[in-house]
Amino acid sequence: MAQTADETLIFMFPGQGAQEAKMFKDVYQEYGECRKIWKTASEIFGEDLIDICMNRPFKEMQRTDRAQILINTCNIIMFELIRKQGILPDYVMGHSAGELTALYASGAVELEDALYLVACRGKYMYEAATKYRGKMIAVMNVGFEDVKKELETYQSYGIISIGNYNSNSQFVITGDYETVTGYENRMREIYGARVVDLKQQGAWHSRHMDEAREKFGKSISKVNFKKPQIPIMLNYSAESVSDVDQLRYQLSNILTSTVNWYPLLETFISKPSPVFVEVGPNKILRGLLRSSYQHLGVKDYTVMNVNDCFSYKKFLKMTESREKAVNEHEILV
Repeated sequence: MAQTADETLIFMFPGQGAQEAKMFKDVYQEYGECRKIWKTASEIFGEDLIDICMNRPFKEMQRTDRAQILINTCNIIMFELIRKQGILPDYVMGHSAGELTALYASGAVELEDALYLVACRGKYMYEAATKYRGKMIAVMNVGFEDVKKELETYQSYGIISIGNYNSNSQFVITGDYETVTGYENRMREIYGARVVDLKQQGAWHSRHMDEAREKFGKSISKVNFKKPQIPIMLNYSAESVSDVDQLRYQLSNILTSTVNWYPLLETFISKPSPVFVEVGPNKILRGLLRSSYQHLGVKDYTVMNVNDCFSYKKFLKMTESREKAVNEHEILV
């Protein structure tokens, strides 16, 4: 992407929860080159992902292991279409499972290895979810300090933690069913919080995922990692990671740790005119960014999404316009 010297281009890749019925069907039909990626992902996963995504009822793509590889396959396809146009970002980051697309986009792993890791991650998390009765809720319209203060009390009752720090006023709480339910009632009663039961198959990013984390760590150890060519920002530390050992450690340990999305967004406030592009299904990350930056009073940024043929072509046109403007500016100077 042609950028002025005072712009920073960031690609954001969505994770589980971003799935949509028949997502990317138009992309599949119009861009034949993407079919090879679908085929590779299906072979690695062991099911016909095209059929699941585009022909079957939506509920069949909701299962955790399927959802994670379907979303990441769509993310990767759109990234490849953009890269084919010679457009590369300054930074990449993914929300939870979307980190594995970011890992691939950074150049740290090859395509087959990225899809293998996605398949392993989803499988192990799905298996772990069947062993415990967990619950996840989204707590909104309450600040971080109040969320954390009440959480400290309930941690003495059972497994409970912040699974996702999504924005300044959206927190996903995860853990034991009874403990999270008690916390939910407390937040409604004392703080008037808006609480939504996420009805997930398991308590992601909690100690319920200990076994999944251990298995995933072993899978990661089998994959050849290279130093990223594009800086990758990770959820675990909310900072750029280039050390291969740290990449392995953080990618596995995020399964039982908080997704620090809001802290990640905060790091870009100091960057010159950040341009965020949500690459993949839905528009969830764009919404989180806007609400977070509004709260922080940040106005000097741009955000767009690329999730179908229309938005992809629109993005390319915007890129061409920006390139023309940059070139004309260079000529005048």
